[in-house]
Amino acid sequence: MVGICVQVGPGCGHAEVDGCDRSDARDSPATDESRARNSPVLVEKVSQLRTDSNLAGADGDDMMVVRLTTKLAKKIGARELESLPCDPNPFADWTAHLFTQSRRQYILIANTHTLYSVVMRGSGLTSPSAFLAAMRDCLAEYLAYDELNAAFNRLILPAMGTITYGKTLNRSVTGSMNDLVHLARCYMADGDLSLMDVSSKLNEAPMSFLEYDSPGAAFGAIALGSSDLESGCAKRVKNPNG
Repeated sequence: MVGICVQVGPGCGHAEVDGCDRSDARDSPATDESRARNSPVLVEKVSQLRTDSNLAGADGDDMMVVRLTTKLAKKIGARELESLPCDPNPFADWTAHLFTQSRRQYILIANTHTLYSVVMRGSGLTSPSAFLAAMRDCLAEYLAYDELNAAFNRLILPAMGTITYGKTLNRSVTGSMNDLVHLARCYMADGDLSLMDVSSKLNEAPMSFLEYDSPGAAFGAIALGSSDLESGCAKRVKNPNG
């Protein structure tokens, strides 16, 4: 398996040009109530975040699978995508999809197990290193926005020591990503919402892939170690064609 080493510093950093839109509506009571109602995690339970020893890669190394759609792989120049099984570490398997809205490029990044998603700008990302840096910074910033920064620092960042690009997992994941892109375009159509808020709305949406749970709730469950993942990616391992 060929990997790409990524140097990750201790800080989160900010993607001011090509990453997440940092303008948000966190002071809005409706936004905060919606987030609390639909994302049953983690502020008061940070100490319970799972620390299972089996969350490293199969060979014991820190590693992450990033699955790319064909268009995105072509855009950033990623070649020789591997057909990889669903990674048993739910925090180390992500899928990315390129789409356009109002003639601008965006990238949807979703956790393959739970569909927990973030939308970032895609303009200017023309190399694997630029894409990975923007993905890292955008995940860090959105999880902090969603009050899940401890999950990023303890469960996601350690897995980013080595990145392996893969093909999309199966039709179920691809179909769910297409549904999320459709929702994102609807939320973005009026231009009133920041990318942070668009991402939050995606994470509140019930998804058939999750047996109509929401990505935010599913991601919170695995972060607290309270889900067997049978409704998501792990279930599809039994039926790899989705």
